[in-house]
Amino acid sequence: MNNKYKYVLLQKDTNCMDLQRLQQMGKCLREARIAMDITQEYASELVGVDVATMRRWENGEIEPRNPNKERLCQVYQKKKARTFPAA
Repeated sequence: MNNKYKYVLLQKDTNCMDLQRLQQMGKCLREARIAMDITQEYASELVGVDVATMRRWENGEIEPRNPNKERLCQVYQKKKARTFPAA
């Protein structure tokens, strides 16, 4: 197998791992919000982001930036390492 194909396979594996990590993080965020019995709308207000952003985080579409991760942990009273699995 030449190097070009090895790189493409590695890229696909990495993207798959990133997707799995994002989905796990979204699940953790959703579970934390539901455990507090608050809506996505209210949670987004507490964190200071648009509700569409909150939905995308919970659906595992995008990852919150570090300042937002900190605010999410404060709102949900969670530790960062548990809520946001390492890459």
